[in-house]
Amino acid sequence: KAVVSTQSTGSHINADYNSPSRYLKTKALSEEVVLHELPNSAIIVRAADCFHAYDDFSHYLSRINARKRLIMKGRMHIYKNGEYTYKQPVYGPDVMRAITSIITTPDQDRERLYQFIGPKVYSLHELMQAITDITFRMYKPRSNPIRHLIEGEIIRNENYLRYQVTSDTPVHGLPG
Repeated sequence: KAVVSTQSTGSHINADYNSPSRYLKTKALSEEVVLHELPNSAIIVRAADCFHAYDDFSHYLSRINARKRLIMKGRMHIYKNGEYTYKQPVYGPDVMRAITSIITTPDQDRERLYQFIGPKVYSLHELMQAITDITFRMYKPRSNPIRHLIEGEIIRNENYLRYQVTSDTPVHGLPG
């Protein structure tokens, strides 16, 4: 039997059993399993969506407008025009440096749960505006609630649920 002194697990700031996203449900389940199996040596790191050179978050937001026909350029369906979804993206290399610092900290000085969020809260609309300004694409958000009811595949799309529907909900008082 091997002895594990410390187990560090990456999670997400929105990990929740009641989330419509399978990804966020799985993150909540993994937190529970790790805490159950290693109650005294587990470290859980909850990070918001990270941005860096090759990340899924900003690339998803920049790609949803890329494959439109010329007549539809710039017109993209954004959940409630992006005005009710809020994100606090964090720089990925900063999270990695913080995890390295946590692991090298002596056990008696270490917490068991950390969260990492960006310094500023952005609406999805603001993020989309910034990304389209950088990529020189048009941005004309369209919100059609009937479309979401008719096209069930959109509601079940994992990236749509994670990046457009779910707002970041940090827990106040946690270190990070």
